Amino acid sequence: MDIANAVAYLRVGFARPIVFRNIKPLSILFHEQYVTILFDFSLSKSNPEGETHVKDSVMGEFGLVALEYLTTGHCNEKSDVYSFRALLLVLFTGQRITYLSRLKTSDKHPLWECVDKYFEQSSVNKIEDPVIV
Repeated sequence: MDIANAVAYLRVGFARPIVFRNIKPLSILFHEQYVTILFDFSLSKSNPEGETHVKDSVMGEFGLVALEYLTTGHCNEKSDVYSFRALLLVLFTGQRITYLSRLKTSDKHPLWECVDKYFEQSSVNKIEDPVIV
């Protein structure tokens, strides 16, 4: 929850919203009493004045970057939400993002296809990490 709040604050806490562009497990630290901290703002960019997105070279970890960002080079808060969703999937399954990406069987994005398949079959317990159970 702390990470979601930090990402949201980047969007509303400044005059010009900031896109983090680097949400991944290695960008999260645990402080005392398991307080989570978002760090490594090296890829972060603020939206140009009057713009709703950042146009730049695609940055971020493969599989955690939104498909729209990959194809257009435009990133905004939706790009960070996509990355956060992928991060939650990695934490839930305990699998590397590259492993989850290999489960592709159609034109749908492999990560979400994988999750949808297990939800439709009511077998989410097959992909959850036993450590979190």
